[in-house]
Amino acid sequence: MVTWSLSASTAFAIQRYLYPYLMAALVVGLFSNGLIILVTYNRTKGLRRPCNILIAIQAAMDILTTFGHPPFVYYIFTETLIPFSECYWIQFLPCSGMNITTALMFSIGLDRYFSLKYPMK
Repeated sequence: MVTWSLSASTAFAIQRYLYPYLMAALVVGLFSNGLIILVTYNRTKGLRRPCNILIAIQAAMDILTTFGHPPFVYYIFTETLIPFSECYWIQFLPCSGMNITTALMFSIGLDRYFSLKYPMK
């Protein structure tokens, strides 16, 4: 069994190298998922089908998931250790969005399966 002994200041120093990737993921996630929602609901009436609506809802949940990055980056730079109870409430919405996204992927997969297996004539 391998045991690690890493001080909090060393862990924060290592994690500071991750913040550009987290913020890039935030920007790309907001932009690309926002475009999916915009195109599905506002631009094209042909994209307002059940599968595309599920994809747009999944994009909204992915946006919710990306909102977990800024608090993480804030706590990295302030070198603040927070209790688990506070972490739970900070990450509740992003983790809920992740769970909903997983269920939506399953729903989209079922929708696509039945659309291919039993096509309408």
